[in-house]
Amino acid sequence: MTVTEQQLIDDYTAALRAEDARAIIVAGEALDAYDQAERDRWNAPGALGRFAAWYARQGVPVFPLRVGQKVPMPGSRGFKDATCDLDTVNAWWRATPNANIGMPTGHRWDVVDVDAPTGPWSLAKKPELYDGLRSTSAGEVLTPSGGWHWYMNIEGAKNGAGLLPGVDLRGDGGYVVLPPSVIDGRHYRWTRVPAELAVGA
Repeated sequence: MTVTEQQLIDDYTAALRAEDARAIIVAGEALDAYDQAERDRWNAPGALGRFAAWYARQGVPVFPLRVGQKVPMPGSRGFKDATCDLDTVNAWWRATPNANIGMPTGHRWDVVDVDAPTGPWSLAKKPELYDGLRSTSAGEVLTPSGGWHWYMNIEGAKNGAGLLPGVDLRGDGGYVVLPPSVIDGRHYRWTRVPAELAVGA
């Protein structure tokens, strides 16, 4: 059975609670090794293209973003070009192997976009909203800035509906950046993969 990051975190937490110094070291080293293996996989040549194709095979429409950025490719129609067609997706990433991966919202999921540092501060003042959104989300991404993307069931929301300062809803007419896209050397990272994607992970 493949050991998951959550299992490693649970082991580390258990060691801390038990105040077992040896177990803390072992669990910490295991977490570090897992993290390094993930980074090596994300940074391997052609990794972003392989992830883009994987998303498309799961029925998640994707489109290319500029290398290291959140904006669409010049001359493209951005999220309006998004597709699950593997020939198209593979051609895009052959042309620009390090292109980041965009996903239109309002199709497979809406996304609650929590921008750091304002969004987390806003949610800290509304713990019931934080708990409600997080507990009902289908998946969660940690962004390079330290914010979150919570993937929600589609409710027909329009893009940009502000929930709180620094907390917006990305719905129809919007898009988000998918893991493991990278900005300023930091990756978007799944901390909880939606169940329908985890099956094929």
